[in-house]
Amino acid sequence: MKDQLNILHIEDTPEDRELIRERILADGIDAQFVNVDTREDLITALEQNQFDVVLADYSMPSFDGLSALKIVREKYPHLPVIFLSGTMGEELAVECLKNGATDYVLKNRLSRLSPAIRRAMNEVEELAKRKTAEDQLRKLSRAVEQSANCIVITDLNGDIEYVNPKFVSLTGYTTEELIGKNPRILQSGETPDSLYDALWETITSGNEWQGEFHNQKKNGELYWESASISPIRDESGRITHFVGVKEDITQRKNLENQVQQIQKMELLGNLTGGIAHDFNNLLTVICDNMEMLLSQNNLTPDMLDALADVYNAGKRGAALTSNLLLFSRKTTPHFEVLDVHRILDELLKMLKRVFDPSVTLEIIKDALDFNIVGDASQIHQLIMNLAVNARDAMLGGGKLILKTKNITLDETYCKRNTNASPGDFLVLSISDNGLGMDAETQKHIFEPFFTTKEVGKGTGLGLAVVYGVVKGHHGWINLYSEKGQGTTFKIYFPLNPKTNKELLNSSSHEQLPTGTETILLVDDDLNILKLGNHLLTKLGYQVMAVNNGKEAIQLYQEKKSEIQLVITDLLMPNMNGRELINELTTINPMVKIILATGADIAQFEGLLKIEGIKCYLTKPYRITEIAHSVRKILDE
Repeated sequence: MKDQLNILHIEDTPEDRELIRERILADGIDAQFVNVDTREDLITALEQNQFDVVLADYSMPSFDGLSALKIVREKYPHLPVIFLSGTMGEELAVECLKNGATDYVLKNRLSRLSPAIRRAMNEVEELAKRKTAEDQLRKLSRAVEQSANCIVITDLNGDIEYVNPKFVSLTGYTTEELIGKNPRILQSGETPDSLYDALWETITSGNEWQGEFHNQKKNGELYWESASISPIRDESGRITHFVGVKEDITQRKNLENQVQQIQKMELLGNLTGGIAHDFNNLLTVICDNMEMLLSQNNLTPDMLDALADVYNAGKRGAALTSNLLLFSRKTTPHFEVLDVHRILDELLKMLKRVFDPSVTLEIIKDALDFNIVGDASQIHQLIMNLAVNARDAMLGGGKLILKTKNITLDETYCKRNTNASPGDFLVLSISDNGLGMDAETQKHIFEPFFTTKEVGKGTGLGLAVVYGVVKGHHGWINLYSEKGQGTTFKIYFPLNPKTNKELLNSSSHEQLPTGTETILLVDDDLNILKLGNHLLTKLGYQVMAVNNGKEAIQLYQEKKSEIQLVITDLLMPNMNGRELINELTTINPMVKIILATGADIAQFEGLLKIEGIKCYLTKPYRITEIAHSVRKILDE
């Protein structure tokens, strides 16, 4: 009880008021009194003061005790109110108690008053403690229910008695499905039994256990959780339950695995790069000496055969080390702006020739921006390696899909994927419906010399080279596969930081040569045709643009007197560049022609000797190159 009480005394008789005051003080209760005897004074006192207890005479001329009780309860529902009366009967006393009075004391038995006050104050304190405990319990309950961690409580047998909503949300089981069950329903078989034995031994001996589980959700999906499991004890210290606080750490585990894989591949890259470099030096000595020996005239046929075998083996070894250097990114690529869609079109023709007809090939071009900065030969090799692997995985035929799309990645995605970086990307996905791979195979798939093929079939460097090319192009590769469900490789290439518009304006500070002549532009790729048309028009030329050889021949026959120059693609369907050039030179032996190609011009060196072909341009067009080349040819 408080050291000093503030007592509100409702009493209209001064003598009784003083008698009651003296009795309370005499019983050792230190108190201050505020006395009122009207309704108005009671309301004012309640508004202006804080009281610990109210003593109220039941019968007063101005208003009765029940009215006073109602006024008090409206403002302070739990403030103790003790009635004092000289005439209150038992029935009336019971009525007052029903209406919320704390107690009643007859005026001729004031010896009961102080004990009644003490009892009332003790009840107030107990009520306050209970309310505090209930508030804490409510807070604890809300904290558990709203916790971002999974919380589960089991009995001594390990059977579940409580799970919070987060546990339900994560596992996919309903509360009804979990109550009474053992947490072993979440076991995936990926966690060793020894760990569960150690857990049970630890908590039953009264200690806390901490560790990680690889569990399984209701839908079969695996996830990682970090758990802390402790015993719950009663007042006597006896263990009554166990509580587990668990956190889903699947994302963290995936990030750790990604980091470990990156570190491992970097280590392998450095190792293989060093070995390949030294080995290449040895092979150079071997091959050069073999070549010198083979040039001698005094060798027997057997000796020639033996030396030739050694020489050819050395050459094969050199090719092998070349791939190792590519994996380790020790080679120097030739970077330029590449049209990935055009590369896919070129490779599709090649793949159709070398793949069995039982393999269906499909290209889906969903990317609107398909220019990247890269090494054309390496990108060709990357796609070919993945396509050949996909073919080998589709026993008896299947479907191979090459697809492009654009994607913008933000910081949130990159935090979940350590390989990724924010920005705009071209995603090249290569999918097959073949054998697929299990998780263990996927862990090693990019390692040099790792292969699932039979001995003698493949070097195990195909995907290692793919990995090296992707990393060398500042991209990354993701693998999605399941046993028997096919495989998809997704390669993320940073988009060319210069858009077509920026390429057009990149030479705005250079005074480019211009002209007003008429140029016939021929290309089957409408995007390239549009770009070339725009560039030449920007330089002041009149452009006639067509997308096939036959239309070009017809237009040239009609307007050859107006056309001063022809710029034509080399690889086109129906009528290719070689056929078009032959027709043009037949119509006009003095025709001026510029070849334009995205392919290796070395394959067509013979064409450059044809009269009329003045030079060649490499696609995609660059405004400085096309401006100087066109002006130079026209001015000859």
